[in-house]
Amino acid sequence: MAAFGRFEVTGELGRGGGGVVYRAVDKDSGAPVALKVVPEQQASGERARNAHRQLVERLRREAESVAALDHANIVRFIEFGEDGGAVYFAMEMVEGRTVQAMLTAREPVTAFQVVRIISGVADALDFAHARGIVHRDVKPGNIMLTADGRIKVMDFGTAKLLQQTNVQQLTMVGSMVGSADYMSPEQVVESGVEGRSDQFSLAIIAYELLAGRRPFEADNVPAVLFQIGHVDPPAITTFRPDLPSAVDAVFGRALCKTALDRFPTCAAFAGELRAALAKPADQSPAQVSRPDLAGAMPLQVRNRGTAASRPAILIAAVLGGLIIIVVALLLLKRI
Repeated sequence: MAAFGRFEVTGELGRGGGGVVYRAVDKDSGAPVALKVVPEQQASGERARNAHRQLVERLRREAESVAALDHANIVRFIEFGEDGGAVYFAMEMVEGRTVQAMLTAREPVTAFQVVRIISGVADALDFAHARGIVHRDVKPGNIMLTADGRIKVMDFGTAKLLQQTNVQQLTMVGSMVGSADYMSPEQVVESGVEGRSDQFSLAIIAYELLAGRRPFEADNVPAVLFQIGHVDPPAITTFRPDLPSAVDAVFGRALCKTALDRFPTCAAFAGELRAALAKPADQSPAQVSRPDLAGAMPLQVRNRGTAASRPAILIAAVLGGLIIIVVALLLLKRI
């Protein structure tokens, strides 16, 4: 097997336009690592050199961003280096599955799980924002859930360092950065982004986890981008009438077209979502049992009658009891 620096490759985890990700072992410590590699440039020509240079710059930026972020919910930096013309970035090996895998499998998700995932990602993003780093590609495929229940935010390859002045370089020579389905309006028009841009993307993920669909959906990318920039999302209770109406207001703010109209932080959004989900549902006549958000009870419908109907049921029961007593007394008098 190949080796890059002190890391010996033991298998391949995946590959794409940005390079190859390997499973590897740190020969010094014996610890497993994930190794992202941009191979040595093979093709010739100016276009090929520019493309390779951009891939290397993206990997370098990801390594620099992660190296500055020592947080339990962000994948841990180990080393960035070059070996034989290849550029590599070693990070902690995270075993688990992505939120995208959960969505693809259409697994039922409890309100507790949604709040836990969103809160964990929000803490990581706010930590990055406080250090001048905006992720810019917050999506289900970049959120990992480990086997022991931890949440890890990955892939800071398109991150923006707010203190950087060379915006042209950071945005890959003016190209649009991010994944279309989860972009913020400011990413669509390529205007300045800050932490609230990541919040918009996080709100789309929360909406999708709860509703089973994204707030902005269309048959093609331009139509999706138009919706993100110009169309208000449908109220989530349109698809989940069992949810409290307070949840609509939370998403209405987090998905505002203007960044300053959103919540001040990702954690503020997560906290408001948690509070809204804990409120009594408005649906009638079926009353939705809200989960205790400190536990993992799933959402479930119980036919318990409306609040307005319960006094009437009590009165009917009392009257029925009185009638039975009167009838019994009349029968005794006859005897």
